[in-house]
Amino acid sequence: MKSLSLALLIAASAAIAFAPRPAPALRTAEIGCKPLAPLALTLEEVVGVNGRSELAFTITPVRELKSLEWELLLTDGLTHIDGELSGRSGAEAGALVEAALRSPAELAVAAETTVVVPNNGLHQIAELVVTGIMQGSDETGATFDEPITATATIEWDRPASPVAEVLGYDADADNGLAPVAVVPSTYEPGR
Repeated sequence: MKSLSLALLIAASAAIAFAPRPAPALRTAEIGCKPLAPLALTLEEVVGVNGRSELAFTITPVRELKSLEWELLLTDGLTHIDGELSGRSGAEAGALVEAALRSPAELAVAAETTVVVPNNGLHQIAELVVTGIMQGSDETGATFDEPITATATIEWDRPASPVAEVLGYDADADNGLAPVAVVPSTYEPGR
């Protein structure tokens, strides 16, 4: 009976010693993170008839910015017919130090551009590159100008990959993923 009591005492003390600790209290203090991207972009082909393509794009800031510049870059095969290929809103160059923050509504852009897409089967790309200056802050509350860049692309006649592809992590890609070629291989032990 004494050995049973001793065994129960050891088991009870072991259960108490290895009991899970309570979870730490959640930290609710703000620490200056930016959960949303500062810009929302769209670039799409609205009409594509007889080699002519109407490209419509929108640039929508989701927070206040000091300035915003955009440029539509075309590969050599695309010919620009109508519409603007670049623009700016907000502070002028060199005036960023004194520039006030502008509301997203003031800086929003909606435009259309017409290009001719050749029917030669070659890969063509139109890329909208948007840069801007927003007001950043660190954990101490100090503010500073922070440059931002966002891109959107549209492609024609993208060549098929000669090998299978999977999506892999890529920090430089727009959505954090990029196609990665899956190269066939075999494993032979002893070699």
